[in-house]
Amino acid sequence: MRAKYVNVSIHEDLSKQIDEYIKKAKRGYRSRAEVVSDAVRRLLDKVK
Repeated sequence: MRAKYVNVSIHEDLSKQIDEYIKKAKRGYRSRAEVVSDAVRRLLDKVK
């Protein structure tokens, strides 16, 4: 089964901060979507 995706809008300033994080963090993220998905997963794990 193929994964389904949805779009989420974020402010342009936040997207620029994410881009800078990707460049500086050296954590292997290839896209904003990967950063945001990882951050949301971590947040949801904390609130369980």
